[in-house]
Amino acid sequence: MSGTDLSDVLLLIPCCGRKKEGGPGPRIKSVALGTELSGSSVRLLEEGQQQAFLKPKALQAESPLLPAMVWYKGNPYKVPCFRAALDSAFQGGLRCLIVSAGYGLLRPDDPIHKYNLRMAETLQIWKRRLPEILADYISRNGVKRVFGALSAKYFQAVADVQGRAPDAEFRWYHPHHPRGTPGSAMQEVPRKLGLAVIDLIKSDFRPDGRWERG
Repeated sequence: MSGTDLSDVLLLIPCCGRKKEGGPGPRIKSVALGTELSGSSVRLLEEGQQQAFLKPKALQAESPLLPAMVWYKGNPYKVPCFRAALDSAFQGGLRCLIVSAGYGLLRPDDPIHKYNLRMAETLQIWKRRLPEILADYISRNGVKRVFGALSAKYFQAVADVQGRAPDAEFRWYHPHHPRGTPGSAMQEVPRKLGLAVIDLIKSDFRPDGRWERG
């Protein structure tokens, strides 16, 4: 990266299913997400979390509180250079939110417990809340460009934000894994997300043709 100011850029990435303790945290120190949201958005987020974690064994409350990116060990987080690329962008002021099936939205360094949920299980909970919360975040923080590297269910959870934040430019990457190609879609789609994010960061957020306009 060339030292570009990225403070008006928001990157949305998904959580992942594989969670395990250990490893370094992200090189970013965020203020609490709630301080950058309205009171109504904070309530929406907390209500969604309460509903999501009603599912049996969804939240392992006895597990330690660790930064989100310390827990995440699957794709796209295990793609080589993914974490390093994010760390370099954080130094330029990049805003990054993780779309989570359990927590809704997370900062990379937000302390969380281990949890076990898929977006397919909680989509209706978050679909009714995340667009409004994200639009509030975008407005309050001067975000001008939003990049979302999300698989289908995660995109569905946030897609309606575009109509609520007309002053921001949206770009989306939707990876495809055609039937019959090598590898499992559950592994290959997140891996492609990771690779696309790395390339985007290396380009100083000048997106190529993979990133569709919203």
